[in-house]
Amino acid sequence: MINEALRELRQRDEMIAELRQQLNQQKQKHQEDNDIQLDLAHDLEEQLNQERAAHNTLKSHYDKLKNKIPKNNHAVLVFGKEREKYRGEITDLVLNAITIYINTYVNNGKIPSQSRKKHILMDLVLANKVHDNREQYLKKLKSLFKSYKGMTPRIRKELKLLGLEVVESHNHNHIRFIEDSRYQVAFAKTPSDYRVGNNMIRDIKLALL
Repeated sequence: MINEALRELRQRDEMIAELRQQLNQQKQKHQEDNDIQLDLAHDLEEQLNQERAAHNTLKSHYDKLKNKIPKNNHAVLVFGKEREKYRGEITDLVLNAITIYINTYVNNGKIPSQSRKKHILMDLVLANKVHDNREQYLKKLKSLFKSYKGMTPRIRKELKLLGLEVVESHNHNHIRFIEDSRYQVAFAKTPSDYRVGNNMIRDIKLALL
């Protein structure tokens, strides 16, 4: 009887060992499947980001061409060599400059309120749509650098979607428009205090926006 019990015990041990092996194989297969799914998701995300960046570039080019089309066969302004970094960047800047001129010279009485100059400038401001994308652009940057503690892959990816890149140089990083090194904002690789995020936004506004 004891031999029979021993034989049954050994059979149980063999069955347990076999089941454990099968379980480990299933776990390994499941992990491999998860890795495949994660890799696939990562590839799709990268492809989506590339498509978004390409879309933004194409949209900017389209807007540039669209804005060159004369209104009533007479264009007031046409774009020069500078390309918009985001939609409405140049046109909004020009309209804002006109508005500042009106507020400075017309509304303060330096130019008569019924002057031809005022009517022309007001007509231009009212006839052209303000995209106001600068504030949305700035809002996204503020969100990225809120409580900033250091550069991360996620921040780099989000900056790329905004047409910006981070370039490393010795002890500092530089933020600039992609493939345009004329305007750069330098900041330390290791944040020194809690104000660094706000300081970066301040410098970005001055240099890039």
